[in-house]
Amino acid sequence: MRLLLRLGQASVCARSRSEFISPSHMKLRSPSHGRGLTLNENGRPIRCAGEIPLGFNLPFTNGRRRVLGDASVGTDPSLGSHLPDIAEQPLYGTAVPSPEFVVLVAMSPSIAAPLRSARWAVGVFFFVFGVFIATWVPHIPLAKERLDVSPAWFGAALLCMGGGGVVGMIPVGVLINQWGSARVLTWTASLAAACLPLLALAPGYWAFVAALSTFGALAGMTDVAMNAHGMEVEKRIGRPVLSGFHGLFSVAGLLSAGVASLLIERVSEPERMGLSTLVCIGAALIAGRFLLPAEVDRGTTNKPLALPNRATVGLGVLALLALLIEGAVLDWAGIHLRATFAADAGLTSLLVSAFFGCMAVSRLSGDALRMRLGSARVLRHSAWLTALCLALALLSPSAPLALAFFALCGLTVGMMAPVLFAAGGQADSEHAGRGMAAVVSLGYVGLIAGPAFVGFVAQATTLSVGLAAVAGLSLVIWLFGGAARIADSPR
Repeated sequence: MRLLLRLGQASVCARSRSEFISPSHMKLRSPSHGRGLTLNENGRPIRCAGEIPLGFNLPFTNGRRRVLGDASVGTDPSLGSHLPDIAEQPLYGTAVPSPEFVVLVAMSPSIAAPLRSARWAVGVFFFVFGVFIATWVPHIPLAKERLDVSPAWFGAALLCMGGGGVVGMIPVGVLINQWGSARVLTWTASLAAACLPLLALAPGYWAFVAALSTFGALAGMTDVAMNAHGMEVEKRIGRPVLSGFHGLFSVAGLLSAGVASLLIERVSEPERMGLSTLVCIGAALIAGRFLLPAEVDRGTTNKPLALPNRATVGLGVLALLALLIEGAVLDWAGIHLRATFAADAGLTSLLVSAFFGCMAVSRLSGDALRMRLGSARVLRHSAWLTALCLALALLSPSAPLALAFFALCGLTVGMMAPVLFAAGGQADSEHAGRGMAAVVSLGYVGLIAGPAFVGFVAQATTLSVGLAAVAGLSLVIWLFGGAARIADSPR
């Protein structure tokens, strides 16, 4: 257990478990010798211990969140030393425990208010991202009918979207280093939304491929930028929030898919795409004004194109497996129900909705679980529970029971990607955007490869064996999931 105390812009060094003085107290030391602190909570001073180097005891109950409302920081008059002026302003903070560390973020109201706004702004971008992805998916069958091409050619076009996404993620670290994630996020999200009408208006196959590749590249860039900015917000808040952002993406996908299904017979395809474009661009431009300033992650490294380090690659491989599992279950679980139980289209549609609903629930609750259990434990528990749910689904004697276990996979697999993305943002000590880009890019390779992986295994054996292999990959994540503990490291 570690504790990091930030007071305005003054920092107190993090210390180890050996410096606990009781289960409900932690001991901190001030940044330099001869400097003492007095923390006043509701008029009750918590004074320095008076030792050299000087420190103070901070009452804290392990496993509980503690809010310092209207606290202030000053100096112990008997020590005759002073803190920076900013630390003498009224402070607000939250103590957040986890198995790996505890962060007490204390900040003045002038800092806290923009941070709250930035958190909501990032949430808007995740919601917008879910809207324009969910707007496109119901139109895939219509696009195939309009283009009148074979399944193989249309499948190749869809693959271009995924390939464009992976390619688009590669330079994002450089762009963030040059302009900051806030500006990159605002522009890529707006441009990606602007591509939606092009998908409906493309006059021929190759124009459609070009539009889809461009949309995929811009969507991939948006994904990396919003995760990178979300990670910056999380670090400044001092507690996990990234999983909740991903939960908003899932909620947006559910709501938008439902609205699109209602409008699909009433409004023409270009009009639906145009409406989504206007809503998404407007929301992106407004939310972009409330993001953190570009300076938080701009120009932090002289080598934005440096190769990812070993920790980043390892986390990227785990993200690849996590999203491979997510994509494989989503694409093949319904086919398994139809092949094994002769389930009708209504039941398979219910499976998709239930899967996304469970995923939204898991991601919206994932931050609280990360705060309580730590990222590594959340990831490892998610992994073995995913393997268990898949095994029970494959062994189920009836379609409703199998559907229930497949849907529960959304509950367990939903927290994997946010945890690994957060770890990726911490793994590169020089530039969070570069580490995030590497992990997210490898994760998207898994999302693209997952359905194909199951298909190849099913071709050689059976579909049940292919899905069982996916359960085996979950156990690989369980085995190496300890690498995610870096997501809880203070920076």
